[in-house]
Amino acid sequence: MWAVIAQKAASGQKEPPNRGTVNDINVVSGLMPYCDAMLIDNKCRALLRDIPEKYALPYPTNVFSRSNGEEFLEFIGNIEDTADPLVLKLVRDVYGEDWPTAFLTIYEQ
Repeated sequence: MWAVIAQKAASGQKEPPNRGTVNDINVVSGLMPYCDAMLIDNKCRALLRDIPEKYALPYPTNVFSRSNGEEFLEFIGNIEDTADPLVLKLVRDVYGEDWPTAFLTIYEQ
């Protein structure tokens, strides 16, 4: 990702990376090898997509951002649809039958 930033700078991009970009790169590089999927911001996902194919990262991680949010929702939906029935039973045992219901009362005053 740093190489992509350097390439963009050499091509005339004026805006340098900020502290958020540095943090994003550290998090992505540290976690991507261990993740099936990551939800990151559009700018960071664009950096990953700009890595030349011959230097593609060797991880099968699905990378999502707001720009492909529908794909993220499909991915999440497929997790439940393809989950082992025993795992779903254990989830119900631990969290109850209404486990898919969002817990929104924490946002109430």
